[in-house]
Amino acid sequence: MQTDTLWEKIKDTLAVDSDIDNNAFKSYIASSELAKEDEMSYFVVARSSVGKNFVMAALPKINEVIKRELGHNVNLNVLGVNEYNEIRKTQTKAKKTGKNIKSFDNFVVGNSNKKAFKATNEVSEELGSRYNPLFIYGDSGLGKTHLLKAAQNQIEENFEGLKCYYVTAEKFGNEAVDVILKGYHEIEAFKEGIMQYDVLLIDDIQFLKDKDKTNEILFSIFNYYLEENKQIIITSDKGPEDLNGFDKRIITRLNYGLSVDIQTPDVDTARHILDEALKDTDKEWNITNEALDYIASYYASDVRKIQQIVNRFGFYFDDEPGPITLSMLQEKMLDGLQPNVVGKLNSNKIKDIVGDKYGVSRKQIEGKTRTSVVTNARHVAMYLTKDILNISYVQIGHEFGGKDHTTVLNAVNKIQDRMDNDKDFKKVIMKLKNDITTN
Repeated sequence: MQTDTLWEKIKDTLAVDSDIDNNAFKSYIASSELAKEDEMSYFVVARSSVGKNFVMAALPKINEVIKRELGHNVNLNVLGVNEYNEIRKTQTKAKKTGKNIKSFDNFVVGNSNKKAFKATNEVSEELGSRYNPLFIYGDSGLGKTHLLKAAQNQIEENFEGLKCYYVTAEKFGNEAVDVILKGYHEIEAFKEGIMQYDVLLIDDIQFLKDKDKTNEILFSIFNYYLEENKQIIITSDKGPEDLNGFDKRIITRLNYGLSVDIQTPDVDTARHILDEALKDTDKEWNITNEALDYIASYYASDVRKIQQIVNRFGFYFDDEPGPITLSMLQEKMLDGLQPNVVGKLNSNKIKDIVGDKYGVSRKQIEGKTRTSVVTNARHVAMYLTKDILNISYVQIGHEFGGKDHTTVLNAVNKIQDRMDNDKDFKKVIMKLKNDITTN
């Protein structure tokens, strides 16, 4: 589905949703845009910081429409216009310089991914005989596609004349539907075309679930490759035994070879990935270890998040001679980003820390007192609850004494507006956020 068509369907749904304020929709959400990074990742680009808050409030509903229309979940981030433009500029530069070419040499290996790296490297040297098929699984953004592309590049470089067929499951599924509608001869031609290749690489196979006729085609192709000792490498978000909506025969074939998982990177691996990504910008960054370690610990749970951090460095600190400190990150760059791990964080902890700052109790924050000090503390606590825990406005209202979700939304927008116009106040909020997420 075209991105513009998808966004129109999203807007049509939100426009008649009784939970979304009509003025907010017309002023902020309708003027935003949807941008596609790849099959698994989209951005909603908002026109202002207030607009970002309204879009964030609607994210659960946006995700519901996307899942309904595409048949699967995606990674969805909300960005401002300048942030998005910086990402596009960085991506364009990477394509021109060749820095986006995936190889085993530029894949950062750590405890979280070393088994998958080893297996993919080995099958790329011993095609069809080592592990066939090789099945790599794990959450989105952990490097599965990088390994597939690295395998393809190494095979085509080392084995003259061999051809690899790399395809996303979404693309394979769309093409299969087209040929199924045209009939038997087109189906056979489609299968034969893929069977001409020597290595089959399918990315995100989970998207082919519950597609019986497509799976029949896939089963025939699998059988041919295995019988001819041609290598198959597949990625998914879950292991073969946990895949639903597939013919048992396909699951059996997937279990013929080796299944390896990729996990969320540990802090050391995340720091290494972050360091390499910063090097690829071709700029000599002067960033303190404290700042980099903080990012690796709290904002680098997958490669896409790390790249988003790097893009933000380019946007916020391009002309900064340094050193770039943790306090500078918190003041300028980390606003609006979701920490990786909240652990035992909950709204009560946030209320307590904010209450200590302003000299009010949790009970007062949750209550109906409207003195300026209590109201300010309540608004700050609501803002930080949304920012850190990223739960719905309705849920936040429930946890703050049964407040209406519009009350929470207004509180969040007030704090955001004040932060945009008052640097000292923003420093206070970022200090509170740091205290909440690190203690």
